[in-house]
Amino acid sequence: MKSSRVVTESVKYVHEHACGSNTMYIEQTKEGVSIQTTNDSDNTQHDFDIDKKDWKLIKMIIDNFVDSDYKEGKVAN
Repeated sequence: MKSSRVVTESVKYVHEHACGSNTMYIEQTKEGVSIQTTNDSDNTQHDFDIDKKDWKLIKMIIDNFVDSDYKEGKVAN
């Protein structure tokens, strides 16, 4: 039996601010994740290639620690 699924190969996130915008492009690759950031205000671009093992570690940190740190007052931002 065939099943339906959502396939997300790339994501674009834009943060608008007074001087322009910051954009983050995230793309799934065979090896892991590719991230590109651009900043309109100073016309810069940064590229990151993250292998699957490191991406899983970053995801685990975000999923498990960020919310608890805010609740416990470890992060004031």
